[in-house]
Amino acid sequence: MENGPKPSCKSQYLAIHDETQTLLKQGYTIKAVYDYFFKKGVIHMSYNSWTKILKNYHKPFPFTQKKDEL
Repeated sequence: MENGPKPSCKSQYLAIHDETQTLLKQGYTIKAVYDYFFKKGVIHMSYNSWTKILKNYHKPFPFTQKKDEL
């Protein structure tokens, strides 16, 4: 097992972005794609974080929301 900090949620997602988009375009659900990568040990984030990253990966701070977005 590696020592040291885990990569951020965003960096975990960006490493698999292309494959994620391909799977979603093939018709897999967001949950199925999450489960696939989580079970492989590729990502270590919660499902809630996963859905936020999918929606906001292009933003510098994907977890930050403006009041009008709540």
